[in-house]
Amino acid sequence: MRIRNMSNEWRWTRQRRKVLETLGSRRDHPTAEDVYRDLRAQGEQVSLATVYRTLRSLEQEELARTLHGAGADRFDACIDPHYHLSCDKCGRTVDVPVAYHRPLDEAARQSGFEIRGHSLIFFGRCPRCTDEEA
Repeated sequence: MRIRNMSNEWRWTRQRRKVLETLGSRRDHPTAEDVYRDLRAQGEQVSLATVYRTLRSLEQEELARTLHGAGADRFDACIDPHYHLSCDKCGRTVDVPVAYHRPLDEAARQSGFEIRGHSLIFFGRCPRCTDEEA
């Protein structure tokens, strides 16, 4: 199986499929290390470097997105526009259950930029980290 990009052709290897399947099976926005551990637990012979490269390639192919926040980057297989909450202590990241606000894209477009979307991450403390501090 191959996926076509405007500039190149990307081969679907077994490892790439497994990385995407593993990422897609999680709802907690895992790190590359989390994906790697899941794959190894499934008996897959894959290196951590391959997982990192594959996750970055999936983002380039618009099949996943990278979330930058506290700690290690996290990854999301849901590429539909949505927002996130991120704990600035443990890095836990969850989806925010509010609708994507497309008028922000239009407002930014008025600046002359070609807008493909926007990202919004709320930073704070998750309930677990808040309880630990109390």
